[in-house]
Amino acid sequence: MSRTCHTVDKSFFDAYSDVIAQVGVPKCRECGKQLAPGDQVDGHWPYFSQYNLCRKCMLEDARGKRKSQWEAEAKLAKPTENPLEMWLAEQLVHDFRNAKRFLSQSSEDDRGYWEGILQEVTTLIAIAPVSKQAWQAAGLTFDEMEECLI
Repeated sequence: MSRTCHTVDKSFFDAYSDVIAQVGVPKCRECGKQLAPGDQVDGHWPYFSQYNLCRKCMLEDARGKRKSQWEAEAKLAKPTENPLEMWLAEQLVHDFRNAKRFLSQSSEDDRGYWEGILQEVTTLIAIAPVSKQAWQAAGLTFDEMEECLI
């Protein structure tokens, strides 16, 4: 059986008002929050609620899928044929991790310096002309990449 999903809107509440009166407003399968306009409801609700997701959980679910894909690809990642690209990726990953480590260990006097270094390295990672394969081969994790792209 194929499943469909619908976006919750005013017409959903109007069409299902009798069912909602009996069983209540559908809830997000992840966090349990009542669904609101803009959220996703299982196309076979109220019989199934597997695809009921609020917007926040939909974003986290999408992030989880991207993270799983990144980690699967990273396990197979080999260095690229461009040695300069690999050197740049490895150096920036090293600098990123060191800046985070030094920032966490810094005194109040040094904190501003390491925050600046981390911001510069983060910006370089975000804009560097380096392939996804090179980042993965250099050991950059999904969470680190997401941190740099925010």
